[in-house]
Amino acid sequence: MQQERNYSIDLLKTILAFLIVLHHSPSPFHDTMQPITTCAVPTFFMISGFLIFRKEISFKRIMKNAIRIMKIFLGALLIFYIWFWIRHEELYIPNFKDICLMVFANNEPLSGHLWYLMAYAYALIVIAIFTLKGKMQYLKYIAIIGLVLYFLFDIWHIYCNVPKYLTLVYCFRNFFFTAIPMMFIGSTVVDRNSIRTKTIAVWLIFFSICAWVEMNSFHVNHIADVYFFTIPLSFFLFSLFVNCKIRKPNILTKCGEKYSLYIYILHPIIIKLLTNEFGRDTYFVGMMSFMLTLLVSVLYAVFKNKIKSIANNSKSI
Repeated sequence: MQQERNYSIDLLKTILAFLIVLHHSPSPFHDTMQPITTCAVPTFFMISGFLIFRKEISFKRIMKNAIRIMKIFLGALLIFYIWFWIRHEELYIPNFKDICLMVFANNEPLSGHLWYLMAYAYALIVIAIFTLKGKMQYLKYIAIIGLVLYFLFDIWHIYCNVPKYLTLVYCFRNFFFTAIPMMFIGSTVVDRNSIRTKTIAVWLIFFSICAWVEMNSFHVNHIADVYFFTIPLSFFLFSLFVNCKIRKPNILTKCGEKYSLYIYILHPIIIKLLTNEFGRDTYFVGMMSFMLTLLVSVLYAVFKNKIKSIANNSKSI
């Protein structure tokens, strides 16, 4: 059953988009904030899982969403191919290794952050297939296996002091180890009463402290961007916003609803331009990058809607 829209989730999308921009922006406090900013992508996946399972699951609906996300991924990939050509004055030609990493591990080599879109599309395809076969219970097993394997490899990586090559990192940031487990966790989140919300807030503060201590005191060399306290921190962050319901939209919720995905896609370009202009040790690159990317996203959305309107009017004539 489709339920009343909770605009607090849209507000959370805005916050998460801002955290992702901070995570990728150079600044003197980057490493200190990393335990918190790292929870943004897992929380985005949890939101997706929560929203997908709030409605009736059908093969047609899930596959339609998967195709839409894959089209967005290909469009974003084209943008960064052009960006690569502008920066280096040559076209990027992927080798066989790059192609295999992209197809099987969702590693997009041009910017590094578009793996999220491909992993999301792959996870939706898996869900669609399980829906078609009537085997949706298998999603839980895949999520558990993915998480267990991730942390087993992570522990092996930590205690054997395996060099952290980017290829190794990208192999564990994909649909199997991140997208499906996080989306399944998001699907388990339910609304609770206000008393429970206070408890969630306490747990959120507790795991925020734990995540900060883990990264800034113990300096654990994890295999990828999901740390020991990333998942519980992401879970309670998302649970808090699910419970703190906002019934009416505002400018921040509209930003999350309409532009958070655009911000996610475009922000590395703005960050690079500002870093070249102001250097890596400034405090305001992250904030400025977020505001400028939001502006570009709004302009792009307006332009896109205008083109669609013109196209529709042409068809009706």
